[in-house]
Amino acid sequence: MHTNLAASKSYKNCGSLPAVSVGPALTIRPWESQDGDPANPERVFGAPVQEILARRADQTGALLALDANRFALTGPVTAMGRSMALLHYIRVQARDARAADREWLDEVYRLLGQRQPGSYMRTGSVARSAPRAH
Repeated sequence: MHTNLAASKSYKNCGSLPAVSVGPALTIRPWESQDGDPANPERVFGAPVQEILARRADQTGALLALDANRFALTGPVTAMGRSMALLHYIRVQARDARAADREWLDEVYRLLGQRQPGSYMRTGSVARSAPRAH
């Protein structure tokens, strides 16, 4: 079951949904044991993994290229969508991230930015694009 948060306008009343869709382009949910190894999955939300772009060194997780120009970020939480939606998600997550998480998010941000032809994000950093919350 997917819930469109933009349409619901009530983030607190979502309960414990198995997956949450933020807008039309991004799906987020916790990684579950039946999903397999988050560093080496065969599928994410039913979509076949085309390529493992990076694996997280300090814990289990990966950045994956999927079909139909979609990407997934796996770990304790899984996010899947088009690159621009995933880049936005990464910027939001990086605002309050621990140093190790922020390092990983910066690497993922850079790798996804490189996949944007002609993009200004090609050498970007999540640290420069996401000011810390106060």
